[in-house]
Amino acid sequence: MPGVRRRPPAASRRPRGDEYLDRLGVYVEQTEPLLVWYEVRSLLSRVDAVGAVADVTGRTLAALRAAATE
Repeated sequence: MPGVRRRPPAASRRPRGDEYLDRLGVYVEQTEPLLVWYEVRSLLSRVDAVGAVADVTGRTLAALRAAATE
């Protein structure tokens, strides 16, 4: 109908605060077992990703180099 605003599809609208927290909870619940799986096999390197891009890149490359020499 002309003049009637339709709600955008769910995929294109931003989640409300409670939806966001629900999704974040599901994400953590589903990814935590993967982190443990990789960590117990020494296949996980944690990198502090806070800071300037160049600093984070340097820490990431250093972690990759260390993992390659193990």
